[in-house]
Amino acid sequence: MSKQSGNWIPLADYSSKYSVSVSTLRRRIRGKSILFKLDNGKYYIADEPIRKKTAGRKKLEEMDFVEDGDRTSETKEYETTKSTPPQSEGTVFSAATALVEEIKKAYSLILHEKEEMILQLREEISDLKTLVKVLEKENERVSKR
Repeated sequence: MSKQSGNWIPLADYSSKYSVSVSTLRRRIRGKSILFKLDNGKYYIADEPIRKKTAGRKKLEEMDFVEDGDRTSETKEYETTKSTPPQSEGTVFSAATALVEEIKKAYSLILHEKEEMILQLREEISDLKTLVKVLEKENERVSKR
């Protein structure tokens, strides 16, 4: 999907400007799902925000999670349930059970969000390790002169 018009910026600048990891940009370049150009061995991205890929993924607000042992599994769309005050003492237990289920759903959603954050941080760590290797090689090359 390379294109020759518009403003172009290097991957690192694009990554900083639009808060997208360099490895994600490289994946999108490989998949030809982003506007790019290759100039003297260096990739440049069109200076415009990219649309987030959502095919096959639901937004967190649209998900419902049910505990399955120690893990969570995705089920139908997320729906917030509002608790109604009990009509009699016989429904106190069912109201309490409904509240517990709602708390479990909220907890599972928070866990899922944290897992997403962990994946993003791992990707950033990988990018930083790659950058360190490149800088170390460049340092070796410069110091040998």
